[in-house]
Amino acid sequence: MVSEEIKSVLVDYQQRKMISSLLDLFSEEESFPEEEVWRKSHSQQHYQKEAMLILSGSHSVALNGRTYRGSANTLLLVNSREVHDSRYYPGIDDASHLWLIIKRDCVICQCDEVRNKKFNILFHHLYEDKEKIRMLHRIWEAAYAGVMEPQTAFFGISVIINGIFWDILSVSAPLLPQGTNTREAAIEKARHYIDSTWGKGCTLPFLAELTGYSTVHFQRLFEKYTGRNVREYIRLQRMLRYEEMRNYYPLKAIAEELGFSSASALCHFLEKVRDRK
Repeated sequence: MVSEEIKSVLVDYQQRKMISSLLDLFSEEESFPEEEVWRKSHSQQHYQKEAMLILSGSHSVALNGRTYRGSANTLLLVNSREVHDSRYYPGIDDASHLWLIIKRDCVICQCDEVRNKKFNILFHHLYEDKEKIRMLHRIWEAAYAGVMEPQTAFFGISVIINGIFWDILSVSAPLLPQGTNTREAAIEKARHYIDSTWGKGCTLPFLAELTGYSTVHFQRLFEKYTGRNVREYIRLQRMLRYEEMRNYYPLKAIAEELGFSSASALCHFLEKVRDRK
């Protein structure tokens, strides 16, 4: 279930602060020289919109080369193709965060926790009000295109995002499957991570570390509980994302989104998948 601490932040929209490349008035840039070297090799950009609400604790967040200190009830907005951290800084203090991965027809909500330097996924939630999601995209894109005043646009964005938070709170059942054992929960964590990243950067050692198992043991458990081996599952998620993007983006952009080194590498991947059918 959602803890009382998380509930209190989700409903407290009046005290919420915002970090966005279009809202410098609401953001204060800070200097974190000890983190600069790490960020040079741990940044990413992609074609999806994201939002991240800090639920507890505080830490620095980077956006387009600028670093900000975020505390509880700070909302970070990441537009398509904006550069941001690919992972949490290793020196992060205990904190929890709610990520909104905003797709074309749904929003994947993932609540993360970092405790004693270890990463854990607390719960997932799927938001599927397609009308509200289309409205969110329209307002968001109008703001970043300069068609709408940022303050006006981000008020509309906040209203819709608050609706997503209320949707999370309205779920009476636990947001992760009940009746699962520790192994099932660990594999569910890895599966949802792959789903939200479409397999980008999902190496076997990283996924095994995420679940707390050795690489060999993780592979065996993953196939047992999902019916597919890890590579097959990642290949499936990449193909799903490719099908979502193929009518809207050039091949080079899709290759970047899925973590391929070039468009030709993506084409080679697609040929191998088709040959298996």
